[in-house]
Amino acid sequence: MHILAILDRPGPALQTLRTVDSLMVRLQDCKVTILHPRQETNPDFQSEDEGIETQSEHAEFEKREQNLSGTLRDITERWMTTRADTGSAQWLQAIGDVRSIVAEQSRKADLVVVGRHMPSDPDRTRKTLMAALFDANAAVLIAPEHAPRTIGVRPVILWEPSRALDAALSAAWKLLLTAEHVTFLIGALPDECMPDPARRLMDAGISVGIDRFRIDDGEGIALRDHALRANADILVMGAYTHPRFFERLFGGVTEDILAHEMLPLLIHH
Repeated sequence: MHILAILDRPGPALQTLRTVDSLMVRLQDCKVTILHPRQETNPDFQSEDEGIETQSEHAEFEKREQNLSGTLRDITERWMTTRADTGSAQWLQAIGDVRSIVAEQSRKADLVVVGRHMPSDPDRTRKTLMAALFDANAAVLIAPEHAPRTIGVRPVILWEPSRALDAALSAAWKLLLTAEHVTFLIGALPDECMPDPARRLMDAGISVGIDRFRIDDGEGIALRDHALRANADILVMGAYTHPRFFERLFGGVTEDILAHEMLPLLIHH
């Protein structure tokens, strides 16, 4: 399995790598690429209205980018000395348009791991997620603020049938087959049939539970509480294609879920 870990800022970098480490332990024999997409042009000067970048301003921009790259490389090298020996990992720095770089590399991976978005993060962080999720149409795992001790032992699947969820489950299937117990959260009527993926997991010898619930639209805290009651160590869901999804990714349901430090989120558009 090829995992792409994207590092674009120091804050969540180590937790992102530790999340990758947990995946490597669970999945075994993974190939990991640690990507730092480095900006080639100064984002402060993207239009004529922003003026013309002076030589000193460009030099300062280059210095910031070099320092960022060096910091992320140091974090990665320290992680490599302590990571589980369960697969290969390599550093890759690519210079150019961040969104194009991330999209290109994400298309080569089975799973993309990114750090949690914070309100104070630069615009490039938003572009990173958009490129992986929308441009590359990749499965994306958003690492929590603090890396989980385990990942994939007790997955919770937010069940709402869609092509997006089918793709998320496909990306997570190898991980699900290593689980001790998988819970399906189903916001539907009690007489709805058991989901086919639940039956397939049961046929494979995996313990499966069904948690049916009804909540008002947007009650992300309630979803999170259901997942936590199931002792979840990862939540799998489809990234729904309605226009408000991306807004909700940084607020509302998903933000409520991400607010809990022990819950990674695996999504697919």
